[in-house]
Amino acid sequence: MALSKVFTGTIIGLEPILVTCEINIENRGFPKFTLVGLPSKEVEESKLRIRSALINSGYDFPQHKITVNLAPANIPKKGSLYDLPIAVAILKATGQITADLSSKLFMGELSLDGGIRAVHGSIVLSDLCKKGMTYLYLPKENHIEASLITKMHIKSVKSLRELVRHLEGIEFIYNTPKVTFKNDISYDVLLDDIQEQEHAKRALIISAAGAHNLALTGPPGTGKSMLAKALQSILPPLTKEEQREVLKIRSVVDLVTKDVLVRPFRSPHHTISKVGLIGGGSNIRPGEITLAHRGILFMDEFNEYPRSIIESLRQPLEDKKITISRASGSVSFPASFTLIVANNPCPCGYLNSTIKPCTCSYSEIKRYQKRISGPIWDRIDMYVSMKEFKTSKISLKAKKGKRVNELTKKARNLVFVAREKQLKRYKKEFYKTNAEQGNKAILKYAKLSPESKETLKRSTDMLGLSPRGYFKIIKVARTIADLDASDVVEVNHILEALSYRNNTQNK
Repeated sequence: MALSKVFTGTIIGLEPILVTCEINIENRGFPKFTLVGLPSKEVEESKLRIRSALINSGYDFPQHKITVNLAPANIPKKGSLYDLPIAVAILKATGQITADLSSKLFMGELSLDGGIRAVHGSIVLSDLCKKGMTYLYLPKENHIEASLITKMHIKSVKSLRELVRHLEGIEFIYNTPKVTFKNDISYDVLLDDIQEQEHAKRALIISAAGAHNLALTGPPGTGKSMLAKALQSILPPLTKEEQREVLKIRSVVDLVTKDVLVRPFRSPHHTISKVGLIGGGSNIRPGEITLAHRGILFMDEFNEYPRSIIESLRQPLEDKKITISRASGSVSFPASFTLIVANNPCPCGYLNSTIKPCTCSYSEIKRYQKRISGPIWDRIDMYVSMKEFKTSKISLKAKKGKRVNELTKKARNLVFVAREKQLKRYKKEFYKTNAEQGNKAILKYAKLSPESKETLKRSTDMLGLSPRGYFKIIKVARTIADLDASDVVEVNHILEALSYRNNTQNK
């Protein structure tokens, strides 16, 4: 009888759980390979991959009774990352590996020839260093993720044989080198690419500076989608802390790319399911609102989304997180995103148009606008009505040389300075931007002048604002003051914030 233990991990939501791979090999009885510990179908299939990988790598596969326990046994195990730790545990139990494995973590999928294929979740599992793990062995294909992990010694291996030779001291494997990420990122759409719409561009800069939710309403072809896409080009790069938050989410769903400095931009189609948007499923996974964390969630043709899906945004927009409860337990995902919505004022899109007449009846228009409830509109900070402009005004002249982006650069610098002010202002708070602040915090830090307080009071009564709307005006005004490099919120800042609060559809 031989017994060995090797460590790996699993992920519940975004939380890593240390998993002990225990192997017991008995010399008596018929040969049998048994897996216990709530393994899924793909984990069960690992038995065939492990046997072929060991034999084709030149190692002995024991022809005895093998029992593998993945502890803790009450947590479901999914994925192919358990191939490598089980294979290493068998080699340890049979004496083909003699090295100390007590502080080492293994994860990887085995091919039949002994190669090691990529798996996802390594950035999340690297947090297990807090539980005594100091070395993490990963497939070479996970080199981008590995280069972002700083808390553990990372060893990237391409085959089972290379790993064993390293553990036995025959072959040396260097720590995974860091990947250099570029700062000169190119964007598909810049502010300079959008003609006219100066009022909407100003609103976009304010939205970027304070992470405010923004609604763009107007006839087709006025540039709503282009403006939303241009927003990404003026946002500041992710901070180190934000990078890790975003990359943990991407790692879980296998979306890690080299663009680790770029804030996420998610644009789900209006046919998306509720699970696809907020997350869930039998194996609970993050949805689009979590994939947009610290970035942008753009919902084009907002009125076309099913009402149940739109209403599911209520709690995430307020709490900046989503909690998904199932019979097996609850999982929380972060969801601090900037919501940008674009919609037409009516089914045909030409209500109040000066270029093309509207063909919708009054009842059709009201029915169309009622698809979005008042509580959802109340959670949006700014509303912009896009102005039409004649096609004849469009400039078709191609400019020589490099792509012109002066306006984008100027806007990006303004946004960066404003965000830096907010980070400094709220350094003792949990949140980072004006839009994220709770009501207590924004009253503490807003610093309204006496005149602006009086203006706000009169306007609140006149517009019939809800308490939420009242505080959103203060938050937007605080952002406008930051863009003006003003420590105090003046009357002109309040008035501009009020101009973005006039939503004609929520009436």
